[in-house]
Amino acid sequence: STLDADDKMRSGLFKLSKSFNDVHTLRASYQGLKDDASEPNNPQLATIPGSNGLVDKDVLSQTGKFAYEYDNPENPLLKLKVQTYAVRTKVAEELRENVGTNRIGDVLTRELDTLGFNIDNQSRLASTDNI
Repeated sequence: STLDADDKMRSGLFKLSKSFNDVHTLRASYQGLKDDASEPNNPQLATIPGSNGLVDKDVLSQTGKFAYEYDNPENPLLKLKVQTYAVRTKVAEELRENVGTNRIGDVLTRELDTLGFNIDNQSRLASTDNI
């Protein structure tokens, strides 16, 4: 069987990093995806005639991250990483066929935004055979 689909995808990943004094590091990154597609509303039902209408789908997914790291070998108790990030996902589907209660031209949208923050510390502990 074949899937009636047409995708035009673009994606990219950009990263920047800068270290200061060999113990401080700043990092930033961005990852994005844009997809303009024409495909079955549910590809799992694509082989059942009349059960799955075609949609023009626009997908946008963006992730941005900023991080600070502190790693001083002379301080075994502090190896700190602080990170903040944001994720945005948007999907808009315009129906090309009547499906259920939805009609041709109806636009269904979904949006999901996530903000996050993370702090991590790893301490280096020495071990010895003499306890």
